[in-house]
Amino acid sequence: MDEADIIKSDGRYLFMAKNPLAWQPGNASLPGLSIRVLELFSSRPRRSRGGNSLADFGRPVSGLYLVNGRGSGKPDLLAAVGGRSVDMWSGWINPWFWKGGKTEIALYNVSTPSAPVKIARLSLDGQLIASRRIGEVLYVVTRYTPSLRNFVVYPMTAQASQQNEALLQQAKLADLLPGITVNGPRRAAWCAPMSAFCRPEKQGSLRSQTSSVSRPSM
Repeated sequence: MDEADIIKSDGRYLFMAKNPLAWQPGNASLPGLSIRVLELFSSRPRRSRGGNSLADFGRPVSGLYLVNGRGSGKPDLLAAVGGRSVDMWSGWINPWFWKGGKTEIALYNVSTPSAPVKIARLSLDGQLIASRRIGEVLYVVTRYTPSLRNFVVYPMTAQASQQNEALLQQAKLADLLPGITVNGPRRAAWCAPMSAFCRPEKQGSLRSQTSSVSRPSM
């Protein structure tokens, strides 16, 4: 079993996640967010030129996974996982803290370590809690609170309460479930409505998702 780290190494190269010094929630992109590669054991350690940009991530990288030695003809892979909140535990008991969270995963071919090539990108609804890798399977635990556009969390008027009730009456179960995008803007359901279960007294939910590191899919 492997845990995510900001720095990974195959013995010859260091793969490092470089996060920006300042970050504010809601940023569409993060200038300076990148993966850098440093070659070791040379007369002068060499770094990949400029790094590989991760500016399409909405949150800093939480950690990296390196998958190498996969057998003949299979490329070495590097997975970057992001989406964990720095103040997660302070907001744990507040279900609305988890509204709008995203977990993001980028997968790179690093068979040529000095020039990583992005081969897949996933964006999952739900805030990252933890992740682990076993073999070529990446396990991701997220927490997700459903939300509807124009829904007032704490209605202070009868009109706002009526609006909330109307939104809930019109909503489909699929509207309340987490979604996923793979290599593009098209959003699909992360799970089928009939396969989801949440006890009525629970607000928000923890979800575990598995995905092949070598073949990311929904």
